Amino acid sequence: MADDQHGSPTYAPALADAILDIAAQVAGRGADDAAWGVYHVADGGETDWHGFAEAALGLSRRVTRDYSLNAVSSKVLPVRAPRPANATLWCGRLKERFGIALPEWRLSLADCVRRIEGGEVR
Repeated sequence: MADDQHGSPTYAPALADAILDIAAQVAGRGADDAAWGVYHVADGGETDWHGFAEAALGLSRRVTRDYSLNAVSSKVLPVRAPRPANATLWCGRLKERFGIALPEWRLSLADCVRRIEGGEVR
């Protein structure tokens, strides 16, 4: 897994909740031009792909055997399109304008793994 590409993993249910919250706030305020624009919406914190995979495997109760997860440079991985080294998003404008901050990515990952292993997600 690449250990030199950083980003902000984002849990789809948290993103959906944020979008609904934004829509409700905008609808309640009417035509407020200050609300329009581009907002980054991502879970808090950052990690690399290796760290994300390690965290997911560490949370899983289904991983019962030893495994080896190697950290490698993205330069040695076959990819169809180049990826940025840092895709971490700043969500400060979202927090300032709408008072919304998504949970830290580790909390979202823990909820996702729990739901998958509990059969809620297939």
